[in-house]
Amino acid sequence: MSLHIDNGKPNTKHSVKAYIHKNKELKTSYYYATQLLAQFDENIQNIEFAGFYILKQSNSPVLNLTLGNFRNKEDLVFSSSKTGQDYIAEQILKGLQ
Repeated sequence: MSLHIDNGKPNTKHSVKAYIHKNKELKTSYYYATQLLAQFDENIQNIEFAGFYILKQSNSPVLNLTLGNFRNKEDLVFSSSKTGQDYIAEQILKGLQ
């Protein structure tokens, strides 16, 4: 799993998204993506296929989880705070159980 925060348009709140790659572990990657998005109250429509290098090079289940937008002050403050980081870690742990 790779965690990222986007650098999108200023003042745009970013929803949580999961990116997966079509490899032999697609079903498992998709399963974990849906479980993780559910922990963040996101719709499975936020799963996209991507050809990111880190995803393409894996022979195991793999996903990229994008957790916010650095150019949105609210997202930046939340993801930089201990409270935000603890929340993100807890939701990821719940999604992987």
